[in-house]
Amino acid sequence: MKNKSFPIGFWNYPAVGAYGPEEVSRWTRCGMTWNQSPRFSYETNTKEELLAILDECEKQGIGLTLCISGLDYRDALRDIDAYRALFERAYADFGHHPATVGFFIGDEPIGEAENKACIEAYKIMLSTAPELTPLLNFNPYFPGFEDAILGGQDFTSWARDFTAASGCKLICYDCYTQLNEGEEGVNSYFLNLNKYSEMARGAGIEIWTTLLCSAHYLYRAASEDDIRWQLSTAVASGCRGILWFLFYDSIPNNNYRSSPIDPFGEETETYHYIRRVQKVFHAMYGELMMKLSWKKTWHFEKAYGDYPLFPENEHPFIKRMISEQGLPGILSLFEDEDGKEYAVMVNNSPFKPGRFAFALPKDTKKIWRIQKNGDMTVDFKVSHHDAIYQEKDDEIIAGCFLAPGQMEVFRFE
Repeated sequence: MKNKSFPIGFWNYPAVGAYGPEEVSRWTRCGMTWNQSPRFSYETNTKEELLAILDECEKQGIGLTLCISGLDYRDALRDIDAYRALFERAYADFGHHPATVGFFIGDEPIGEAENKACIEAYKIMLSTAPELTPLLNFNPYFPGFEDAILGGQDFTSWARDFTAASGCKLICYDCYTQLNEGEEGVNSYFLNLNKYSEMARGAGIEIWTTLLCSAHYLYRAASEDDIRWQLSTAVASGCRGILWFLFYDSIPNNNYRSSPIDPFGEETETYHYIRRVQKVFHAMYGELMMKLSWKKTWHFEKAYGDYPLFPENEHPFIKRMISEQGLPGILSLFEDEDGKEYAVMVNNSPFKPGRFAFALPKDTKKIWRIQKNGDMTVDFKVSHHDAIYQEKDDEIIAGCFLAPGQMEVFRFE
């Protein structure tokens, strides 16, 4: 993968020609690092139009997954030879460009025939361009998913078989229930994170997710806290890439609204929410999280999506987790290439701030607060301004105030 930054982009539905290469600066100002291209068709567009966008992406350090009409897996179902010929043409025209990171295979396959078509599409792309990373997006998980979508096969074993047959390097999926009212949608959101992250780990591949920034159906318009909460919870749960649905509103558009760009090309409040959240994330943790490997996720105070509650007194450093206001929290463990362990703590409320802390053994020698992608490593005992540090008779309490959805990274010795 050519882009070293944490991959974040969006579903990009306008056609090539709807805007020019100057639009790329709007993406990068918003913190996008790996995007879908606008939709390209050999029947209606020239390759120069897409190459101009690729050139600008290269200048601004953003990678593109190319969306080419005729390279959807459904096209492979209809005529595999025509599919292969079209991919070879597209690869010759665009695949060697430094900003090209891969080609888009499609969205939400269902059943054996469509899954086989996806495998064939992967095989064609990777046999011709093994250096690239094709992208395919899967359905959200739900009870009965195995029967309805996978023909009855176990989720993790399906992923192993699919990965072995296709050669895919990552799996992406979408889930938007987190912006429904009530707890049921939140539970479904975390069930998806739980199932897909464990599946990806079992198959030895990366997991991406599609998050929601566009109000539609019964989903609410996202606040800045909602955006932060979605990004932090996905990253803490092991996701290695994020796509947002969707970026550009249009007319007519049913009840879709409050997307980052309104139907008249103006930046909305949502654009600025995403911009602030993502620029803070990149500055604090984006590069760091790309260097770490996810190990395990627990919830504390309240668990969602079949995640386990964090067990007390079982971790060598973390005796228990504390949420003083009773808000739900997330604790995830990651490790670097040297085997050093990092603890990621998230306020799992999208609505309320709270005070969250670790209870640590009294003989803990160092508590490091990791900031600015590891360039700022703070000895928490020495410097804990506006945070929590207490040495009790039998333990140390260390933590901080967290905004809704805010994450912090610590390391203990």
